[in-house]
Amino acid sequence: MGDDKLKVNIDLPFFKLDIDSNPDPKILEQVRWIMKEVMLQYDPIDIKLDNIPFKLDYQISEEFKASNLITFVKNAFTATDGCKYKKVTLPMQGLIDIEKGPSSSIDVKELDNCFKKLLFKISENKIDYVASHIIGNLSNDDYSLIVDQLRKRLPETQLRVANTPKDMLGKLVFEVLFFGEFPFEFDEQTMD
Repeated sequence: MGDDKLKVNIDLPFFKLDIDSNPDPKILEQVRWIMKEVMLQYDPIDIKLDNIPFKLDYQISEEFKASNLITFVKNAFTATDGCKYKKVTLPMQGLIDIEKGPSSSIDVKELDNCFKKLLFKISENKIDYVASHIIGNLSNDDYSLIVDQLRKRLPETQLRVANTPKDMLGKLVFEVLFFGEFPFEFDEQTMD
C-alpha cells in the first residue's frame, strides 16, 4: 500500500486541475468539494469556444464543422439571443433510369414531413438566421428543391445551406441551426 498514488487530471474548457498525491482521505474530500463547486458553476450551453457553445461543438458533425457555414454560424451566434439545433434524416427514393442506371431522388411529401419535424416547436417568426447542412449524395435538382422549399417556408430568414456528398445508406442527414429570439436548445430527432 505504500506505493498507492492519487492522480487526478481534470481538463475542461474553463477549468484545469492536476493532482499527484498520496491517497489521503482529506485530499479526496477536497477534490470532491472542488468538483462539486465547479459543476455548480458549469453550464455547457454558456461556455463558448470561438463563439460556438461547448455543447453544440460536440453535437454538430465533423462535416458541418468543415463546411463553409462556420463563419456564418459564428456571426449568427454573436448577432442573436438564442439557437436551436435539430437533426433529422430523410429517406431517398431509389430510381432506375435505363440510360443512366440507378440513382436516388427526394420524395416531396417526405421532404415536407422532414421540414415539419425540423420546425416543430419553433416559432418561425422568431427565426433570424438558419444554417442548414445536408450530408448525403444529392443531385443538383434535389439540392435546389431543398433550398427552394426552405426559402418558401422561411422567407424573412437569412439562410445558408451546404451539402457534403457522402454515402449515408440511402438517406440524407439534415443538421439545422436556427438562430433567433429563443433560448439555446438542442434537439435530435430522427425521421425514418
